[in-house]
Amino acid sequence: MWGGYYTTASSAYQVSSPVNGYCGTEFVSGVLTNLRMVEDTPSGSTNYYGAWHGYPVAGN
Repeated sequence: MWGGYYTTASSAYQVSSPVNGYCGTEFVSGVLTNLRMVEDTPSGSTNYYGAWHGYPVAGN
């Protein structure tokens, strides 16, 4: 599982480190403007993309 996001610091799509059963820490430059969680499909190359949570991310 990993996160895909956009921030106020960059217009480029960014991704977090994989979170495989533990809580990782990401240092993000800027404020998140969009965030979605992504789950890799076991034994396949397809990903399941969660819904986008737009700004403000907290509380959505």
